[in-house]
Amino acid sequence: MFMLGGRLFKHSAVASGAAAVEAAERISADVFFLGVTGIHPESGLTTGDPDEAAMKRVLASRAAETYVLGSSEKIGAASPYGVIGFEDAAGVITDADPQTDVMRRLGAHLRIIDARG
Repeated sequence: MFMLGGRLFKHSAVASGAAAVEAAERISADVFFLGVTGIHPESGLTTGDPDEAAMKRVLASRAAETYVLGSSEKIGAASPYGVIGFEDAAGVITDADPQTDVMRRLGAHLRIIDARG
């Protein structure tokens, strides 16, 4: 496990700032599991802090595939800052009911992976 330097967001354990971005730009990964606070059909994949969003964009750009982690309370929610576009995500892993209207609308943009088993 690697820990990047910079300011650490306590709520999400995401490092940010110039030092963290510089370190992240030197990393390559096969898979990045992206946590967001909102997965919305119109607003997209979002989070509540601009520095956190920027850091997550860098990490996603350095990975071969990015999977979004989205628990049911995040489905249909929207936060102020966009992270990546739907087209940049390989899929979303969620425990949300796939039969809801929001999940059907998201399915037009994202591959849905049911985490409920």
